[in-house]
Amino acid sequence: MHNNDEIRLRHMIEAAEDVQQFIAGRHRTELNSNRMLLFALVRAIESIHV
Repeated sequence: MHNNDEIRLRHMIEAAEDVQQFIAGRHRTELNSNRMLLFALVRAIESIHV
């Protein structure tokens, strides 16, 4: 595996772990009232997707 690919995969895994931590113990309705949570989740998911 190319070194850049390995680094990218590591970043994707870290972003997925961040998402898990952000949503632990929360409810879907919190996304409507907590913009910081919403933006953090969106950003982390973008990191996984790109």
